[in-house]
Amino acid sequence: MGSQRPPAQDILPLSEKTQAWRTGVMKVMQKHLVNDVPNLDIIEQYIYATRPAPRACFSFLWATLLDYLVEQKEQSAVEALVSYYLEVEGQCIDGSWRASFDRMIPGQAGGSQAQESFHRCRLRPALGPRDQSLKDLLHNLENLLRSRARELERGPSHFYAIPGMVWDRDLIEGLLLFLM
Repeated sequence: MGSQRPPAQDILPLSEKTQAWRTGVMKVMQKHLVNDVPNLDIIEQYIYATRPAPRACFSFLWATLLDYLVEQKEQSAVEALVSYYLEVEGQCIDGSWRASFDRMIPGQAGGSQAQESFHRCRLRPALGPRDQSLKDLLHNLENLLRSRARELERGPSHFYAIPGMVWDRDLIEGLLLFLM
C-alpha cells in the first residue's frame, strides 16, 4: 500500500510571500517592473551589495533605492519588495536575507546556514512529504527525535556553536510528550 494523499482541504495553500520566495526575487521583479532592464540590474546589484551591510547602512541604502524606484514610477515593484522581501518597521528597513556581522553566529561566518543544511538534509527527508496527514507527520517526527536521542547518547561527537545546555534524552522525551 502506498501512502494516501490527505483530502485537498487538509493541505494548507502557500501564502503569497512563500510563493514569491519560491519564485525568486528577480522573476518577481520582472513581473512588477515597468522599465525592467535597467531597474532589474540595479535591484540585483543592490541585493548582492547590501546583503553583508550592517542594519543602519542596509536600511539607508534600501530607503534610497525605494525612493528612486518611486520616482521611476515603479510603485508595483516597491510594493512587491516591501511585501515579500523587506521588513519595514518605522523608518528602519531590514531583510531576513541580510547576512551582516550583527546577524551571524560569532566566529562562524555561517549565519543560519548550518541550520538550513540540517533542515534540507536531515529534517525534511525524515519528516516525509509535505502533503501527509498530521498523524503521519507526528509519527515521523517522533522517529526523528528518537534517532537523535540515540545519537546524543553515543557521546560527544557534536560541536556546540553556541554554548548551552546538553541536549539529553529526558529533554527530547519531554518534547515527544508535548507533541503527543
